[in-house]
Amino acid sequence: MNNTPKWLGGLLKSKSDLEELGYYFYNENEIVEASSLSDTFSFSENKLLSLPKHCEKLSREEFEYKTRIGTGFSIRYFDSHRKSTSLWYDQRRPNVIQIALGNTSPFSWITTYPTLYALKEVKSKYQASSFTSDFEVFRSVLPYAITDTEMVVEKLNMLSLVQALNLIPAKNNHTPLLFYETVFSKSIIQLQFKKTFVDGIEKLICVFVIGFKPQNHHSDIEYANTTLKTDFPVNIPLDLLECLIHLGSITKEQVLSLQNTLPSFSEYKLFYQELLSVINSLDLSKELLQLSD
Repeated sequence: MNNTPKWLGGLLKSKSDLEELGYYFYNENEIVEASSLSDTFSFSENKLLSLPKHCEKLSREEFEYKTRIGTGFSIRYFDSHRKSTSLWYDQRRPNVIQIALGNTSPFSWITTYPTLYALKEVKSKYQASSFTSDFEVFRSVLPYAITDTEMVVEKLNMLSLVQALNLIPAKNNHTPLLFYETVFSKSIIQLQFKKTFVDGIEKLICVFVIGFKPQNHHSDIEYANTTLKTDFPVNIPLDLLECLIHLGSITKEQVLSLQNTLPSFSEYKLFYQELLSVINSLDLSKELLQLSD
């Protein structure tokens, strides 16, 4: 594979400016084909960290076309920790550069033009200091009922792209509100659990209420949605997309699609109706606003 981009020489004319922004490109003998690195990105034997099976398979296939060509900017989180980015070249798309936000699947990499201006813009968008009130909200759910909250909470706690925020205390005998923040874009993931009954057994519906500042990565999200058969909003940040892929959550539109494929007498159709009811009944943007004060 031709693993050296034709545009690299021209871009390196701005080497000092790039390095000031935190972008460092490898020498030719340092460039590594991604297929030899795929096990270090997003894949894990620990089921709490691993991608859903179909996403893992497709991600491994994506790596066959990619080459790591450098390192990018890093951000500080948890006060003393740092998360780094890396720079990639895809032989199928020779006129662009891709930026991985940490050890993430290729479906959540940022695609942009290999120019100083474009790379500077990416860094400015993903180094936000905190969540702001200028945000949009959408909801996603797990497509199945769970017996307890432990697995979902533990998985979020183990994902490298999120950090837990302080709880908002319980009110009127309701459960406390659980909040997580993505490390790069400072998007907010709020967990809500609603009781339901499946085959007469009490279980929980898990709802993710998402607050995010819109980003312009439409083609990246559209590609992920088409390939992974998901339906996430095309203006969400890509670190948020990675978290939602790992969680295996689906959107209202996907619930509707699943519901329409089932016969009217199916018990799962009733469950999907309940998922829709829960999604439609939640209006939790006020709690998200508390985090931007």
